Amino acid sequence: MLLAPVCSLPAIAVAQENPSIDKFYQSLKDTVYDDFQKFLEMAAQERQRKIREKLPPSTDKQVAEGTSGIKFLLYNKAILFVICAESADRSVLPEKGIAVVNQCVSSKTVEMMKYLKLNDHAATFGNKKLVSCAIKARDFQREARFPPFDFLRDPNGPEIIDFAAAIDCITTGP
Repeated sequence: MLLAPVCSLPAIAVAQENPSIDKFYQSLKDTVYDDFQKFLEMAAQERQRKIREKLPPSTDKQVAEGTSGIKFLLYNKAILFVICAESADRSVLPEKGIAVVNQCVSSKTVEMMKYLKLNDHAATFGNKKLVSCAIKARDFQREARFPPFDFLRDPNGPEIIDFAAAIDCITTGP
């Protein structure tokens, strides 16, 4: 079957088994919102710098692409915390558990940055391959379970990407 249902029975079962992960995701909302506001402030400062230095302003398309990129990064970063919290051994002490989650997020952030670097070199791999790999690496189950916070929603996404799978797809095969 080419099109899978948006919310499968296994995804519902996982959500029912571990509702604390869903609460954990919701607890990230304020932090992610603060980070989003900081990015918007930095973008406003950059606009002011361009005005002061009499440089051409960013086009509306560039602003929209930049904002969409920020939303993609923040959404995926929040999901990295969720993935790492889900995979953490629940038997470890809370302090050690936090360190384990932070280490996991750190390593997954490296994967995200590598994926973004590979996207910078789309001409080398071909845009068609990048798009195909992004679709293959998209995590539809987590998107259904953990939709983007309202301030991160955008007409084109953002999507959750399994960065390790995307990197593997981009760097191997035809």
